[in-house]
Amino acid sequence: MWNRLSATSEALAPIRTGLQNNDITGHGNLVVLTANYRLQFEGKVFGTYLIAGGGMYYCGAGLSQHVAVGDSVSCTPVWL
Repeated sequence: MWNRLSATSEALAPIRTGLQNNDITGHGNLVVLTANYRLQFEGKVFGTYLIAGGGMYYCGAGLSQHVAVGDSVSCTPVWL
């Protein structure tokens, strides 16, 4: 399954303000692959089943303009 996700104006407002450009747009892509298996046992009156499965996903995002990040952006040592 694939979904294209559009950024809202509220989410882009800080970036537009920081770059002083109201034409910036953004998008995201979400790709998902799942698989499931069902093992079923049937009796004359009752039955039971087991379900097992797994999956994976890929998520990416982008802006319509390259944003340069300077040296002023830093992470706390815990995140490095």
